[in-house]
Amino acid sequence: VGASEAIQSEVATFTFYLDAASGSLTITHATDGQATLSWYASPGVTYQLESKNSLLGENWLSEGEPVIGAAALIERPVTFTGQGFSKFFRVRQIHTNAD
Repeated sequence: VGASEAIQSEVATFTFYLDAASGSLTITHATDGQATLSWYASPGVTYQLESKNSLLGENWLSEGEPVIGAAALIERPVTFTGQGFSKFFRVRQIHTNAD
């Protein structure tokens, strides 16, 4: 999935918003209200996975604790519920070695 694209499964619709520097956010194992999001993390950079149910007027909520990258793939489980449910995700860089 590229920048600002949506995919739909029989379970839910997922929309990904990425800037060119971020790389890609991948979703796997989307079944029964559970999914795994993954992204490549740069070493020493701290990331926070965030979500919200609507792009209008809501604050982004943290999905779990921040994680420090180690030049490897990071995987985070996420949960969603409800028929016709939408959930938006982003990965935010919150700290680097230089900070």
